[in-house]
Amino acid sequence: MDNNFINQVRNFISPESISDLSSSTGESADKLEKGFNMSIASVLLGLANQGKGGLSTIFNQAKSHFVDSLDGTGQAPPLKGVFSSLFGNSSTEVVSSIQTHSGLSASATNSVLEQATTAVFGFFKNLSPNFDVDTISNFLSNNKAAFAAALPMGLSWAGLGKSNHTEPVRPVVHERVKPVAPVKKEKGSSMWLYIILLLIAAALIYFFLRGKDVPATTVDTTQGVIDTANTNANTTVDLTSRELMKVTLPDGVVIDAYKGGIEDRLVVFLKTDYKKLGDQKLKDTWFDFDNLNFQTNSAIITEESKPQLVNIVAILKAFPDAKLKIGGYTDKTGTEAVNIKLSGERANAVKKSIESAGRGSQVEGAEGYGSKFAKYDASAPESDRVLDRHISVSVR
Repeated sequence: MDNNFINQVRNFISPESISDLSSSTGESADKLEKGFNMSIASVLLGLANQGKGGLSTIFNQAKSHFVDSLDGTGQAPPLKGVFSSLFGNSSTEVVSSIQTHSGLSASATNSVLEQATTAVFGFFKNLSPNFDVDTISNFLSNNKAAFAAALPMGLSWAGLGKSNHTEPVRPVVHERVKPVAPVKKEKGSSMWLYIILLLIAAALIYFFLRGKDVPATTVDTTQGVIDTANTNANTTVDLTSRELMKVTLPDGVVIDAYKGGIEDRLVVFLKTDYKKLGDQKLKDTWFDFDNLNFQTNSAIITEESKPQLVNIVAILKAFPDAKLKIGGYTDKTGTEAVNIKLSGERANAVKKSIESAGRGSQVEGAEGYGSKFAKYDASAPESDRVLDRHISVSVR
């Protein structure tokens, strides 16, 4: 987390509060600033180390506090007790380190921590008015390394804010996992006979399916929602069962999107200091379209998919510094040459759609990867292989 994020949280601490704190404690503005910066980063890191169960408990407490405890100016009084619940037995160590590095007195440090904690929750209330745990968890997960980097070495000890909850935090994005090389097996006559029979069976299945349309799909793997990209597919997905939400962009534009869908997750990610992740981490981080469909065995985008592309254009307009790389992916069925060609054509179709809307300068390229990153074998059930077929974007 850089000073930009610290300053965003500091905006939730009124100048009058800081002035009053300086007068009552006799501490200088420089010491208070150091104390606030370290306290804000510590609270954010402590929250980032909580499981979702812990976050739910904490933010339910914060929700009632901010609703029931507003004073006449619309500000909530200091949120007490949260810091100790975040760090448990490490609370004394954290407070002592903040006091040492800032040079504040013990009483001033405690006051700074209370106001900093309240400011952090004010920041999250602005990010998600209803304190949605998924949204906040994604933000914390994406910026955890930055929070630690904002702290002096003495504050970045192992296990800072470690929670007793073992539930992992689900990230807003997923990472491509390189295929694991197959384990070599001992050769033998019976094994070769088995392999030959399998090859013959696979060939028969391939030529049988050659003349049929195989529906391609896009997948939102973090949500477990599968949307067929074939408008004539026998199996359809009821998108109406998904929860719609309003996503407000920095330029004030409001778009309709599915909760946890590509628009929701992409906006949360772009609001973070994502450039600090570095080029390689960004290249390994992808967001899957969850309502992007094509006509069978073609790169023609269906009319029903246009709204999601319009949303992506609106997001790019609201974040003019962001650039996207578009990737197309298939499963392992069929020949790799055909897979690469089709996945590339579909990725380029999305690129051209964005270009035609005037945001072509924010698309760095489009590439078809075929089945290079597919996790499931060609013989795997359709319910597995469907997870390997998607169009995704990576922020650059």
